[in-house]
Amino acid sequence: MPEFCSIEFDTPYYDIDAEGPFNSFILPNSYGRVYLENVLNSVVIQATNRKVTARNISGKIDIATTHATLELNKIYSPHNKIVLRNDGGDIKISDIVGELNIKNSYGRIDLKKFHPMGRYNSIRSSNGPITIEMEDFSTEKLLVTNSYEDIEILIPDNISSMISLAVEEGSKIEVNDILTTPDFIQKNRLDLIVGNGKAIINSSVRGNGNIYFRGYPKGE
Repeated sequence: MPEFCSIEFDTPYYDIDAEGPFNSFILPNSYGRVYLENVLNSVVIQATNRKVTARNISGKIDIATTHATLELNKIYSPHNKIVLRNDGGDIKISDIVGELNIKNSYGRIDLKKFHPMGRYNSIRSSNGPITIEMEDFSTEKLLVTNSYEDIEILIPDNISSMISLAVEEGSKIEVNDILTTPDFIQKNRLDLIVGNGKAIINSSVRGNGNIYFRGYPKGE
């Protein structure tokens, strides 16, 4: 198979192991396990009830599965949207650059070495914890919402942002290891300014669930 070609599979009942370099990779319907590596410009995968693993991919990305793990590593897409969806399974991501839109339910979201870019990053879940560790913060807005589970955000302490955190009665908000200026304080809501407040971070939990917002020294 020639390098840098565009691939589209119509093999819904087979496991797929594909290692490029490919220009694009399209799998519109799959009931098999998927492993994908080294794609340059476009990835579309729609799987059902099976694990999807992808690494070293870039460009416009749209990947979904159900009741199985979605695992990504080394995703570089600074000028395109990255759309990820799951229902009933975990989403595990390490080392990702781009404008990210995640939606999940009944599974964990574990996001490490995240470099958010673009205008609007959205991470939404229900009935599964969200953990986000950011390397930097180059987006205009980050929205993180959950229902009936916790949110934990770890971010460099040298960012500039307006931060709004909200939970419901019986839950708590904890902010540690980052220098902030309070802007609005209530029992279940906290608005803070970090640096010049250039960007926006909104995070909220509906139902029982806490928010833990922590800074760390950049470079450590």
